[in-house]
Amino acid sequence: MNRKLVLITATSIALAFMVSCGGKKPIAVTEITGDQEVTSIRNELQELCNKEFIEKNFCGIGQGKSNSESMASQVATVQARENLAASVQTAIEARAKTFGMNDPNGNALEGAAMRAIANVSQEITDVRTQKVRTMYNEKEKQYTIYMLLTSDRNAALELAKQKLRANEELAQIHRTLNLDANVDRILD
Repeated sequence: MNRKLVLITATSIALAFMVSCGGKKPIAVTEITGDQEVTSIRNELQELCNKEFIEKNFCGIGQGKSNSESMASQVATVQARENLAASVQTAIEARAKTFGMNDPNGNALEGAAMRAIANVSQEITDVRTQKVRTMYNEKEKQYTIYMLLTSDRNAALELAKQKLRANEELAQIHRTLNLDANVDRILD
């Protein structure tokens, strides 16, 4: 019992000395227990996205885990970019489908539009990091990093429109079928 008290006291004094002497501050340790911590941080980031960013931005949330903080950050970034790309692609494809259903000439254009915008989400460059949460699990000696990325909705839609305007298949359908639909109407 006395050994534990001495060890705790010595550790506390050492940490206090480091902080008071301007030394490197210790990393805040948050114990990660199962999926509960993951769920709460993911929910926190999703809530932040829904409250502050969703109206004007697409969001992507990622998580990376590694014994290296930089590697955990890289994994979180890749996963967040993949989730961001998926949300962009889903939104753009939904607009193209809606256009196809609502426009009498739209069905002919829908398939071509889907092929034209198939990879637009991979080309998005306007990505901003909005929030990063770093956790360290002392027991596992691993970092877990959570990241929220956003991209401007209007910029992503404009990129998709540019791809549609440049698509030869759509131009050929317009000429062949003499359709009056234009590219801007597909994604609006």
